[in-house]
Amino acid sequence: MATVSSVKQLDGRDVELYWDIVKETLVKIFEKDPRCVDGLRDEIACAPNLQQLLQYHEEPLHVVEMLAGVPAHMSPHFVGRYLELKERVFEERIVLFLQHSKKSLKAASLVRKVFGRGTQEVGKQALKRLVDRGTVSVGLDRKIKLAKT
Repeated sequence: MATVSSVKQLDGRDVELYWDIVKETLVKIFEKDPRCVDGLRDEIACAPNLQQLLQYHEEPLHVVEMLAGVPAHMSPHFVGRYLELKERVFEERIVLFLQHSKKSLKAASLVRKVFGRGTQEVGKQALKRLVDRGTVSVGLDRKIKLAKT
């Protein structure tokens, strides 16, 4: 992965995914109002470049802990739920893309279209889980499509 020295070099899809995970975690695990995420996001967007870059290196769970005022990393229960939620968000991105796509794509192309450079490895893992569960299928042409239900 290339070194990023400016927040402008970050892939917008990765930034959106980061904040989606923060928001989903805050709402679904901590049952808190998601509007505070928008405030923090606006605050970070106005911060100096280095502070913004450091923010996107922070695990979303740590951001949620700060917003919720709860040290979740101390609880295996919260960490487990967070990891499951994070996996589900990645999987949902793939399914939504396929639902709205007019054509099927090979796995590498699909992952590149759905995820930014910084999240493609995790995207590949999410795609594999979807194939293993039968949510998506791989055709003879090696293209990915939603499985028929």
